[in-house]
Amino acid sequence: MSYADHIFINMCKDIIENGTSTEGEKVRPKWEDGTSAYTIKQFGVVNRYDLSKEFPALTLRRTAIKSCTDEMLWIWQQKSNNINDLHSHVWDEWADETGSIGKAYGYQMGVKHQYKEGMMDQVDLWGRKYVLLGMQYYLEICQDEEFKETIVKSMCHQVDYLISKIGDPKDGKILITRATRHWRGLNSASILEPIVRLYRLTKEKKYFDFASYIVACGGTDVVNIFELAYQKQLYPYQYPVTKAYEMMSCFEGLLEYYRETGIEKYKQAVINFADMVLESDFTIIGSCGCTHELFDHSTVRQANTTNGVIMQETCVTVTLMKFLYQLTLLTGDSRYVDAFEISMYNAYLGSINTEKVVEPSLLREHPDWSIEPLPFDSYSPLTAGTRGNGIGGLKRMSDNHYYGCCACIGAAGLGLIPKMALLQFPAGVMLNLFLPGSITTLTPKRQELTIHMETAYPADEIFKA
Repeated sequence: MSYADHIFINMCKDIIENGTSTEGEKVRPKWEDGTSAYTIKQFGVVNRYDLSKEFPALTLRRTAIKSCTDEMLWIWQQKSNNINDLHSHVWDEWADETGSIGKAYGYQMGVKHQYKEGMMDQVDLWGRKYVLLGMQYYLEICQDEEFKETIVKSMCHQVDYLISKIGDPKDGKILITRATRHWRGLNSASILEPIVRLYRLTKEKKYFDFASYIVACGGTDVVNIFELAYQKQLYPYQYPVTKAYEMMSCFEGLLEYYRETGIEKYKQAVINFADMVLESDFTIIGSCGCTHELFDHSTVRQANTTNGVIMQETCVTVTLMKFLYQLTLLTGDSRYVDAFEISMYNAYLGSINTEKVVEPSLLREHPDWSIEPLPFDSYSPLTAGTRGNGIGGLKRMSDNHYYGCCACIGAAGLGLIPKMALLQFPAGVMLNLFLPGSITTLTPKRQELTIHMETAYPADEIFKA
């Protein structure tokens, strides 16, 4: 048996011995003879696996992969609680005469909640963006051709569903910039990048058309930020909505769109936007945003000691590094490498929680939580030797632990650094970062080239190659 099998068996034994029965309660499921099908249940059961040792797959019985996938899409994409939308029959006994299984699963995913930014459900396009990007990044290292095909099919199914729901309101669809109402549409529009990348993988016109539609919508429901950048009418901190890393994500998408279309206007818009960010919001430690992760003329505000804690969000830092990497590939301009280096050695490394610091406010506000240090802090303040006094995107998990969004995206920076270290161009290679070690690449004439580097930079400026 697998490790997952043992965990599953022990979990079932524990539920049987210590669980709570629904016997005597009014329940929906019925046995074939019409009698009530009571259950024994436990709340908040969490199983943990070390993926470096074993994938958590049960071997006790066959796993219906297609049915499982269909059920997940039923819940997460369709946000449905009706069995008529499901191809398998696993939920038939739970359904009423209309096919509904009640206020569960997909129903909960579709429920709208009031936030300060507007009405949103639990799963928005911003989340789907990261799912798609994660799958696309995995494709770059995956060696299993059959599995790669499966990943691409999964992405296509996800985007096909989005295309069926997002578009012209005249067709009964939802405008992309009004799909979530989060930050006036920036979150939703930021899905542009993985859509373009999916078109590059498949060459299916419908994905290109969907990307073109997103570009035409202009990023927000109040103003076309792509046009503002092209015209250089305003600095990003002067836009009607100024959420930093969502806006940079939108321009990352526009950059990818330019790569496919060759339309110079979009390239210029991306460069204009990047240059204005570096001019008006790039701080001394290489991040942006002194106010709630917003573009806010940070180059000036960072010097205002009355601001109190200056935030410098890790999500912003990593997204900026990713954007600078793409700009370097696009232009070959060393200015973007210089900015990347500042971000890496200061804001980014400063966000790594090597001291295992736990924010005192968390301990006070959540004494019943299992508070443990996160690997990345949410902020890198300008005050030397200090950390941020809050955790961005704080969520409580079912096992009573917590996480913040910055702790997740922070890890992405570790993958960006080696990618930026050495870049290939038609004219040759560009060595960007002084890091000890060796790297092998190919010249434009396909000759193998190995560069060995000896340095203690930035502790000293001695570099041998």
